[in-house]
Amino acid sequence: MHTSRNDLKANVLHVEKAEGSGNCALHAFILACFRKEVLDQIERRAKKDMGMADGNAAMNMILHEFIQRAAAKLAVAADWYAVKHKILTLRKINKKALQRTFAQVMRDIAIECAEQNPQHMESTIEPLKCTFRNDVLEQLGIEVNGPKDDIYLQHPFIQAEFAELQGEVRQALFGGTKITFDSEIYTQLKENTARSIQEDVQFKAMDVELETALATAENKLLDWWKPATETKHEAASGYTNFLSSMKSDGQWAGDTQLAELAAYFHVNLDVIHHDNAPPHHMYIDHGVIPVSDDEFDYKLESQDISQLVVRGIVDRPEQDQHDLQLLELDRTEVDSRLSAVPECETVTEYIINSPAIPDSVPLEVGDVELSDYAAYELKGTPVPESWPQEVRQQLVQRGVIGPKNGVYSFSVGREEAIARIVKMDDKDKILAAWDAYHKESPILTLKNIGAYHWDNMLPASAPELVEPKSVPSLISETIAKIQSGEIKPSEEKWRVYLKNDTAALETEKTVEYTLPENQGVQRVTIPTQVALDERMATELQQLFYSEDVSKDTQEQLDRELAQQLQDEEDQLSRGYKKR
Repeated sequence: MHTSRNDLKANVLHVEKAEGSGNCALHAFILACFRKEVLDQIERRAKKDMGMADGNAAMNMILHEFIQRAAAKLAVAADWYAVKHKILTLRKINKKALQRTFAQVMRDIAIECAEQNPQHMESTIEPLKCTFRNDVLEQLGIEVNGPKDDIYLQHPFIQAEFAELQGEVRQALFGGTKITFDSEIYTQLKENTARSIQEDVQFKAMDVELETALATAENKLLDWWKPATETKHEAASGYTNFLSSMKSDGQWAGDTQLAELAAYFHVNLDVIHHDNAPPHHMYIDHGVIPVSDDEFDYKLESQDISQLVVRGIVDRPEQDQHDLQLLELDRTEVDSRLSAVPECETVTEYIINSPAIPDSVPLEVGDVELSDYAAYELKGTPVPESWPQEVRQQLVQRGVIGPKNGVYSFSVGREEAIARIVKMDDKDKILAAWDAYHKESPILTLKNIGAYHWDNMLPASAPELVEPKSVPSLISETIAKIQSGEIKPSEEKWRVYLKNDTAALETEKTVEYTLPENQGVQRVTIPTQVALDERMATELQQLFYSEDVSKDTQEQLDRELAQQLQDEEDQLSRGYKKR
């Protein structure tokens, strides 16, 4: 699991509601990804990765499968610029249609990427085990804390396997001649923070019994889940069946599927799982630096990697990971974090000479061996108020100090504090590697509180979201505009336009007429232009009104249209699945 983004920039995010219908995770990703600034940044990244000056050509290569499918859905040319223009237009005029149009496209891409990713199956194991364990505990009447992942419980074949293994757990706990496990007593003892010695022994014995039964069942679950091998028939793989089932419209998607989409589109994906908490890195794509690199002549030891993590330069790696994921920082910030903190000597001397050090300890910084004084605690020691703000900020960022009861004090011991404030030995080499491997990728943020419904989170710089108007306000606004003459029935408005426009064009031999997007501009004669405008006016007339109408009829039509829109919205709300 990735770490939380503790260094998240101060940036207010606004919720952008995603449609439900079992596809809300995909809908939220669509809203997050299909924004102009995001698509532009993906395009810039593609140009850099491909070494091409033509962004259209680079995207046609990198997102070939998506562009082919999107073009078919949108009825445009299979070309990035054509698809991008149509997507952004649809997002502006009808976000619901945008989500519904691309939900299955995104689902198919996510599952196909998962099938080709050897690590994807491993990423499903912990959520599967957690879901199974929570399901067993609930069946035993034991309270489960925290959000529950319900992705797997939507598949009947997984539910059937869970039910069979739950039976084996119950048999292990209650099937013997001597039953020692009791769910009610176990829960009471678990919640009792002041257990007696006898109660503690009883609780630990029951906890071992429960954990043994669960571990045995989990091993069988994983054996059933893992894909086919040379000695195992494919039909036995729950994972294979899971991927096949996930291809169906409306199957609830979650973290692992969204991570595949983030990798495909070359974006970073953060998820807010808890209110008032920093987002969690679901997928990081700012590039990686190797633990060891011959070109830049460095080899990072475990303590070096630990320093890169606490300084917020790389994400916390898994065990034996050979590449370190870079976090969202610019070069100036990376340089600063690899360097010593401002006034490092002053800070170091204070750490060494703080009151907890005995009088016999030398006071000169250069004479001190850190290992001699690592045992002396620094935690809780107040920070001098005279230290400049820039010093405090760097110390907070590196986790050396933190606020407690309104006062800044040290959060770590002496040895660790000094290791975090000094310049890293291979600073220049690491920075050179960062220059070579860092990638500029957009960050998408989704919200999924309690593993329930997914929404997009728009940055503060995004356009303000406006709630749909109610029927009465729509009617009153329409009537006011008609009475003021601001709007008129379609045909009348077009007649005025044609009359004025034709008169203005009579001195020109030709005019420019814009064809559908990505087909350029064609020069046509005035009569052709007028004919095209008349045809457009006729089509609009047929679309909205069957004939010229009086003001009263116009008002009635607008009322009916407003009511129709409201009815459609109500119907969607009633059928909305919170997922």
